[in-house]
Amino acid sequence: MTQKEEQKIFNDYQDLCIREAQEQEEKNNKVFKELQNIITKYKFKKIIEFLEDVEQYYLMKVVSKNDVFGEKQDEPYWFKYIYITQSCGYTGDDFSGTIFIPLGKEKDKCKYLKFEYNC
Repeated sequence: MTQKEEQKIFNDYQDLCIREAQEQEEKNNKVFKELQNIITKYKFKKIIEFLEDVEQYYLMKVVSKNDVFGEKQDEPYWFKYIYITQSCGYTGDDFSGTIFIPLGKEKDKCKYLKFEYNC
């Protein structure tokens, strides 16, 4: 393989990554708009702050309680709790999984923000 062919493969891959990131951002923005219609400004701000603390998040959507799985985990700084699944990478310092953030009171059969994450 020539250097020119290698460069083309690299450039094509880089273009693909950029397009995927743009598509994901558009999808996330749709979910953010939906959230702004169903939760308080304060709760929305806390969700944005929480997401900024996560290195990568994707596949966001609003789901019902029936779609929630994982372990309940206290999150006193951000929210009262979240539901989370988590796996650890082979280096021991990288994590991935699914997070569910309650958008209302659990007793009210609230909706949840669901997303996948890596950090």
